[in-house]
Amino acid sequence: MYPALARLVEALGFSALSIYNDLWYQPPLTPLVLAAQATSRIRLGVASYNPWLLHPVELAGQIAQLDLISDGRAYWGLSRGAWLDEIGVDQQQPLRRLRETIDMVEHLLAGKHATYRGTAARLEANHALRFQVQRQNVPLLIGSWGRRTLALAGERAHEVKIGGSTNPDIVPLIAGWVAEGATHAGREPAEIGICLGAV
Repeated sequence: MYPALARLVEALGFSALSIYNDLWYQPPLTPLVLAAQATSRIRLGVASYNPWLLHPVELAGQIAQLDLISDGRAYWGLSRGAWLDEIGVDQQQPLRRLRETIDMVEHLLAGKHATYRGTAARLEANHALRFQVQRQNVPLLIGSWGRRTLALAGERAHEVKIGGSTNPDIVPLIAGWVAEGATHAGREPAEIGICLGAV
């Protein structure tokens, strides 16, 4: 099923295939691996992980593995997550948690050997992925509707995804919030893609 769907997506000229990672649904990594094996051009990624259910070490490993299997076509999505309150996950300080998760995943993918202390997790100088990564800078997609998270996306992400909307009138507002973060980080706002996703 997944290989055939991925081949169709690629044949129709789409540039990427995302598989969501919402609570209660099938985990996305296996379908993406199957899609990677069946295609040669499209980008592949999870849209999106959340910073609460997987440790950044596990996230970095999954991202690196998909990037290796797809020969450098992976991206990774990150958002604050949905429905986590139903299982008792305390989502306090979500912006800090998102930022620290990005820091740690990028730290691991880049092969840095330095201590990192976050509020929820840490890495010691000897902590590193123990396999070769395809790319040290796998593109990041941040999913959000919120101004502060979209500003963070402007600072750190390659693109943003606005889920649950096909209204093009929202794009200028979203682009403005992304531009705030990009400008603060010395980035060119036009370099950050914006994707609207219908649900």
